[in-house]
Amino acid sequence: MLNIAMMDADTYIKYGLSVYFNSKGINVMAASNISDLTVNLRSNEIDVVVMELFSRDDDVFECIEFVRSFSSKWPRSKLVIYTQVANEDAVKLLISVTGQKEIVYKTDSMHELASCVFSPWKDSLTCFDMAH
Repeated sequence: MLNIAMMDADTYIKYGLSVYFNSKGINVMAASNISDLTVNLRSNEIDVVVMELFSRDDDVFECIEFVRSFSSKWPRSKLVIYTQVANEDAVKLLISVTGQKEIVYKTDSMHELASCVFSPWKDSLTCFDMAH
């Protein structure tokens, strides 16, 4: 079973993603801020982290630093940024500071997010049905 940790301040986003991924047999741990997300990462074997670029509790620099250092702290977990920040210059700045990241915009389809989340396991998923 895959384990996903997500971080988003929006209760509806967390609920919707939890329902979607739970329906695919995936365990989801939701957090509202970097501190709670870090607890989930330290306490569980997390396969994928899906996170917004910011939260109400953390300043933007803390979030960017978390993204920048993610792969060195949790090298066996995949990071997917799922964000409403669609400003091209802001995304370019993020990439210049953190390196290339997988980014899915909240305006994209759920299929786009699922494809990104499941990409490391696509060969082992039955006809990629889990991503639909």
